[in-house]
Amino acid sequence: MFFKPNLMPCRRVQADQAIAGYEKAHVPLVSWDGAKFTATANNDDKGLFYFLQKLSSWFGLNTDQALFLFYTLSLSLAFLLGMLGIVLIFKETRSRLFATIALFLLTALTFVRGDLYIMYTVFALAAIPLFLYFLQAGKSGWLGLHLAFAGLLAGTANFVRANTATGGIIFILIALFFYYKGSFKNKLVLFVTLILGLVAVNSSVSNLYEKRDAFLASVNGTESVRPVKGHAFWHAVYVGLGYVKNPVVRDFRDEVAFEKVAEINPAIKQYSPEYEDALKKETISFVTEHPFLFAINLLAKLGMILIYILVFANIGLIAAYFYRNPWPLDLAFLGATGFNMLFGILVVPRLNYLLGLVAFAVLYAVFSINKVLENSSVQELFSDLRLKLKPR
Repeated sequence: MFFKPNLMPCRRVQADQAIAGYEKAHVPLVSWDGAKFTATANNDDKGLFYFLQKLSSWFGLNTDQALFLFYTLSLSLAFLLGMLGIVLIFKETRSRLFATIALFLLTALTFVRGDLYIMYTVFALAAIPLFLYFLQAGKSGWLGLHLAFAGLLAGTANFVRANTATGGIIFILIALFFYYKGSFKNKLVLFVTLILGLVAVNSSVSNLYEKRDAFLASVNGTESVRPVKGHAFWHAVYVGLGYVKNPVVRDFRDEVAFEKVAEINPAIKQYSPEYEDALKKETISFVTEHPFLFAINLLAKLGMILIYILVFANIGLIAAYFYRNPWPLDLAFLGATGFNMLFGILVVPRLNYLLGLVAFAVLYAVFSINKVLENSSVQELFSDLRLKLKPR
């Protein structure tokens, strides 16, 4: 291929095995490791591998081709839906042009980064601009349909990567209950519509797990596997304590956690419930026994997160200061951004983990600058800052 889609090496192996397993068993979320059937990505989120299995089966694609198609379809649809919302809301041509450039660059950046994390951007772009249009226009019927879609998309996004849509859901709920002008009864109906979409996807995913477990039990025996439904939480949090190198958690590497648990009890299997429990205790112990090291880690992470906000929200922060958005809208952006910060705080502030924060920072900049351009000009904004665009 002219472009090799980005995916962590361990996940690429898991993707190859997932596709091989589906070819042999025709059961979703079942992999083939060359010797036996196993649960797909047993220590990770499963959704990406499910879609790769389906795309590979439908179109006869290898792993890279299926990845490329998944990234392209997901991000293209999200970009188009996001731009549709922007065009409907923004009246200024300059605002639309700026938004087009900003959203295109965000989409391109996300495509290049790839991996499970694309769903942060996919949900933010596909759900939020159109939601705000229907909300502001008071189109309750269309708003209900869009929230049903947003619920389905949120469930799908979280299946691919846990909590990639949660920040967006927080945004929607704050805006729905504090910004929307409809009656409280109407708000509750819309809220239930959103939740029903989420529940529908979660129910379907549970059925996939049941079929997977039944198949694995039939071929391997009930005690041969202990399938895990999601990503290992405490493993990621523990290795995140090594963001600033220290003698207790030496580095941000999986091997550091593996070695620590093996030191505690070599019999504990990696990513098992006992493994997670051991790392939970070690994490709490680190915080209580080494508060200075914990504080240094936390401050370093917060500093890097602040840089991301300044880079991606940039002039939008200045625009928002002088031309204030309605407070519920600011609160909604704050809620979504604050939640998406947690991934950088709990683990490490790398771009992949912070794509949700980046997406909402870009959207905040786009909407804030639109408010400026609809009321004045960029030059007037800089005049308010006592700056000049042209030298004297």
